[in-house]
Amino acid sequence: MMAKIIRKLYGSVVIAANLRGQQSIPFLPRERLETMRDRRIRNIVAYAARTVPYYREMFAREGIDPRRIRSAADLDRLPVLNKEMVREHPRRFIADAPAARNSLSFFLPAVPPEPRSRFITTVTPCSLIFPSESASGTR
Repeated sequence: MMAKIIRKLYGSVVIAANLRGQQSIPFLPRERLETMRDRRIRNIVAYAARTVPYYREMFAREGIDPRRIRSAADLDRLPVLNKEMVREHPRRFIADAPAARNSLSFFLPAVPPEPRSRFITTVTPCSLIFPSESASGTR
């Protein structure tokens, strides 16, 4: 019981810590938003290519250099991922980086007529993937 409360408190702290600076984002110029978006895309693609088994293997199999994914437009070059792939091997989509050890796990009930009863997903706090990034766009 106490572990469950601590886990919930930890999740609340993670969310609160990542809200800082988010209030100003809707008011930033479009160019700044696109710059931030594209930087985040580069960071998350690099992180996934280094630490997530599925993406590491996919980049190698498809012959895609993750460093060539530079913007939102480049995401079209990636293969489409479907829920069956994730449900069949959910652990292949969990990062094996030290930062992922503190990920929050969620168990989601299946919605009928889906045959599976549970699906595992994890969320790694953005601050671990994008250290010291703020709404001002500085790193």
